[in-house]
Amino acid sequence: MATNVTEKDKTLNEIIDWCKSQRKQIIEDIKPAPDEDADEVYAELEMVIQSDNPIIKYSDIMIDGNEAFVYAVVMQARLLDRAIDHCNSMLGYSGSMPSEVPNQSEDAK
Repeated sequence: MATNVTEKDKTLNEIIDWCKSQRKQIIEDIKPAPDEDADEVYAELEMVIQSDNPIIKYSDIMIDGNEAFVYAVVMQARLLDRAIDHCNSMLGYSGSMPSEVPNQSEDAK
């Protein structure tokens, strides 16, 4: 368990890196059809992942594989993106520090 901000940030960065590598791998699992430009297919897939509309319609001409598989990939990528965003939001200290802390020693009266 993280004991300070530096250790917590290190752990969060490890989680972010893991999420990014998993996201990259699931995107690469989609193989464009031989007659399609891979860069265009992946760019369109990224647009779908980033969009607010979770409904996807890909033809078999565009991507080898079925629509349910592509939908699952998009949803997994979105979930990983949310985890990355959440971890990024927790990096560093986000609370306010008190300007003065009362003396809590046993000698203080």
